[in-house]
Amino acid sequence: MPETNLSSPAKIRSRLLAIFYDSLIVFFVIIISTLIIQQIIISSGLVNLQQVQISETEAINTIPATSPVNLFLKSLWLIVSFLYFAYFWTKRGQTPGMKVWKIKLVNNNNALVSWSQSLIRYITALFGLGLLLIPFNKPRHAIQDILSKTSLVHTQ
Repeated sequence: MPETNLSSPAKIRSRLLAIFYDSLIVFFVIIISTLIIQQIIISSGLVNLQQVQISETEAINTIPATSPVNLFLKSLWLIVSFLYFAYFWTKRGQTPGMKVWKIKLVNNNNALVSWSQSLIRYITALFGLGLLLIPFNKPRHAIQDILSKTSLVHTQ
């Protein structure tokens, strides 16, 4: 396992590239999981489908927009993406994208982060605004680093 160097915080370029890589992976995982869960829900009869006319001669069956199942499917991307990031952060300290760019997430004791730290980090990093703080503080910490008591560091 590569050594981590707490004195070398991850650069914003490495962070952004890791986010890009991981977002591609998460996007495909979300699509696959949504299709699987949607098919399970439809085939089990948990929801009454509504017929929607797509042309004069064709109609398709869809889950009604007002159904709680529809809300669940729409929020699935939040659930799946949190599980993706939290799993890798708590088990290895690196997502696949972070591994490529040689950065690792550690807590203030240079150990793997907890699930609660992962949740705090995920929620505060959700819209990427925390990265705006990096150029303005010496240790190059983002808001999510500060609030979750974690750091992104370069690995050797």
